[in-house]
Amino acid sequence: MKKISRRFIIFILTFLLTVLPLTACSETGDSPPDTEAAAPTETDSAPEDSLAARALVSDGLPEADYGGETFTIITQTMTAGDAYVEQETGDVVSDEIYLRNGRIQKRFNITIGCYDAIYADCNAAVEKSVIAGDNAYQLLYTQAVATGELLIKNLLNNWYNVPYIDFEKSWWAGSTVDDLTYNNKAYSAIGDFSLSAMYATYCMFYDKVAAAEYGINDVYNIVSDGKWTVDRLHGLTKDVYRDLNGDGKRDIDDYYGFSSDSYSNMLAYIWAFDNPIMVKNSEGVPEFRFRTEKINTIFEKLQTLCYESEGSYLDPGFISPEGYPQDLSREMFKKGSVMFGNGYFRMALTHFRDVENDYGIIPYPKFDEAQQRYQTMADGFHGVLAAPKTIANPEMLGIITEALCAETWKSVQPVYYDVALKVKGARDEESIEMIDLIMEGRVFDFGYIYDNWQGICFKLIPLFQKDAKQNFESLYAANEKAVSAHYNKIIEIFDTLD
Repeated sequence: MKKISRRFIIFILTFLLTVLPLTACSETGDSPPDTEAAAPTETDSAPEDSLAARALVSDGLPEADYGGETFTIITQTMTAGDAYVEQETGDVVSDEIYLRNGRIQKRFNITIGCYDAIYADCNAAVEKSVIAGDNAYQLLYTQAVATGELLIKNLLNNWYNVPYIDFEKSWWAGSTVDDLTYNNKAYSAIGDFSLSAMYATYCMFYDKVAAAEYGINDVYNIVSDGKWTVDRLHGLTKDVYRDLNGDGKRDIDDYYGFSSDSYSNMLAYIWAFDNPIMVKNSEGVPEFRFRTEKINTIFEKLQTLCYESEGSYLDPGFISPEGYPQDLSREMFKKGSVMFGNGYFRMALTHFRDVENDYGIIPYPKFDEAQQRYQTMADGFHGVLAAPKTIANPEMLGIITEALCAETWKSVQPVYYDVALKVKGARDEESIEMIDLIMEGRVFDFGYIYDNWQGICFKLIPLFQKDAKQNFESLYAANEKAVSAHYNKIIEIFDTLD
């Protein structure tokens, strides 16, 4: 009975909901009108994880009146819709963001403004503002990896110095404390306002119809039994190839068992295989420990998966003028010429809504069956929260940022996760369970967040190229000195800044 009821609810919600694009923010734009739901009696904890229960949880913030002052958020264009929406559109997530901002504006008598640009221009704008001391931006919601440059240039404030920020609250990712805090300092933080940290989470998609044609019918059981490993993925896909256009060449117009881009989608396997860049030692100091006993085997297995298999096609990719890799393998999955493909959650809503065959959502595979859990990470395009060095009103920054995260946790995040992603994105109940499993294994790595394209992460990309001229050991030897110096510099910054 429970299963039938849930399917019925999913059917009704799917029928009622439509997918419309989020409205990106302009430099300031018109503010959402004052909107406020009936205020429930608040408590400090929720009896159950539901919208109604979350609404009862107090954010613990004092009431304040900022006299109509503008609170401007700077963000990259591709995540602008998380921060600001100009008007209601009928999209369930977009409208919740619009209403969230309206509630906060009325409660604290502010106007929420927004400036968006590509991430390099965001950094330049922040640097210009801090040097000028003009307080142009109160909150930074900027690209995760690029934000490290702002720290290196001493343009950021320690979140622990900002009043009313409470990382112990439910609307802050535990990783902010566990992984991104050192020496009681955090310059990049992940709260539920950072919706992109959810929808940029890496997962795999698989074509259920095509898999059944090849006798593969138990993928969900393989995952649930803890047997979904890179070797299993290779075994299922290595012989799946058809020359669809009959030209005798392996190209993007043929059919493959597995496909991926050769950039960040492949980098994500490092964390899926539980081999982080930096790990805290017994004294809580992050250390560069990437070169583990299994690291060579990791790259050997990935090379085998990608290039020693007739059934694999790795998209060589290219970089757009904005600096983003273009994922041709995503388009291959969309048109039905790939059985298993790497991706992230947002693709289910933005790219795969009209995919003809039913598909499933599953985690990245484990390194081996001995690995305790499935792990994943969020692509570097996701935003982190940062505070500019020159804060004119730290109290206002703390109160509004905490309120944005709390209100997102209460209303926006559940709608995105439980309704938009699970109902509109997933196509079966098993995928819904898989989404929960994937989110439970999401990790954030100090060494990735503060990589700034100077650490080890993006130097590994040549190892995913077909004609790689280096193995891991030679690549590591060539870069170890510079990479170690970069991470030591980050630790030194944490040791010396306030």
